[in-house]
Amino acid sequence: VDFSPELEFRAFVYERRLTAITQYNPLVYFPRLPPHQDDVQTAMELFLAEMILPRLPAELASCVVDLLLLSPQGRDSYDELQVKVVEINPLAEYAVTGLYSWTCDKAELLGIGYDRCSFRILSTPPPHQRLKVRTMAPQWRQFVAGEGISS
Repeated sequence: VDFSPELEFRAFVYERRLTAITQYNPLVYFPRLPPHQDDVQTAMELFLAEMILPRLPAELASCVVDLLLLSPQGRDSYDELQVKVVEINPLAEYAVTGLYSWTCDKAELLGIGYDRCSFRILSTPPPHQRLKVRTMAPQWRQFVAGEGISS
């Protein structure tokens, strides 16, 4: 499957309730993603609510769901996003949490005190990425920092 890494996500489900979604790779800023975050989040929430949550077996009532979004227009498009499941695993504290932390965000990951699903993506390059971008080769600078990429 030809896909864009910026459209890989991890969703957290606790007792059949979608609690949180994060970009899968927490180390890379994807500059084209923030302007589309509402559409991306909505597509995943609807897909999970309609296609996955009602069908989860009892032993996976609390789980992590890795998701991939694809567009029929190709890997560089955000039009007509289709959500695909990569894998589903039991929710446990050894599950990688992306932009969340079991130490700081456990209540949020379990939906305790939260009315709706939280959604996290990097909206700006992380400090380590900003520092190294200046010394990168131009072709990598375009990919990592979004230079020359229009959204």
